[in-house]
Amino acid sequence: MRDSEVLYLIGPGASLQDFDVSEIGDNPTLNFSGTMDWFYDNNIYPSYWCFIDPFTVEVFLKHLEKHTERHPWLLEMRKHTTLLYNDFQGTDKFYDEGFTTSQGPQWNRERFGGYYFPLLKQYLKESISIKSKPVIEDYSLLNGGDLCPVVKHPEYGKNTDKFTSYVLPLAIHYFPNLKEIISIGFGDYDTPRAYTTNAHGYEGFKLSYQTLGPLVKNILDIKNIDIIFKNRNSHYIDLEI
Repeated sequence: MRDSEVLYLIGPGASLQDFDVSEIGDNPTLNFSGTMDWFYDNNIYPSYWCFIDPFTVEVFLKHLEKHTERHPWLLEMRKHTTLLYNDFQGTDKFYDEGFTTSQGPQWNRERFGGYYFPLLKQYLKESISIKSKPVIEDYSLLNGGDLCPVVKHPEYGKNTDKFTSYVLPLAIHYFPNLKEIISIGFGDYDTPRAYTTNAHGYEGFKLSYQTLGPLVKNILDIKNIDIIFKNRNSHYIDLEI
């Protein structure tokens, strides 16, 4: 699957619920963060899963603990889903590099790194640590080498757009033969996230994208990768041009 020329990126936006899952066919999917309800509802599994906020994992596992009817589906995930995670996740380096979670550094190290992360891996086919380097508004690592950039802004605390700073760099880095990215559920900033009433962070993502959008578009052009947004009102639609 890593050699695929086509990749479906699955995001948390509400438009996800209008997408015909049969269109994916045999192509691999990379799911970002907390969109597992959609996979469960369609009785399918992501090929790959990624997240940047470790609290996503606690929410996912506690949700499954509450909904015991989903346990058979969860057990089958061991046959299908590979986790792609940054090598600093679950360690003190996560905070040392300037990343945060609402639960604090001790929770990140002890509860996530020491308990939830190992527990999650038991339910997955494989867990692959990606050698990563946080960088400031720079995508040049994607031009070659073994390090995956996680892009940040120089301003401390600025809400970084996860699609262009994290998801796209990971996809471009991990899938070396990519020719086409098909995006579903990213950039739906007129409605709350799927399965929630949560629209937190949208304005910050838009502001971040003003800087990161042209930079990631340049990398897509250099790598000769086309991107298509199934949600035609996506905030990122100009990346198609």
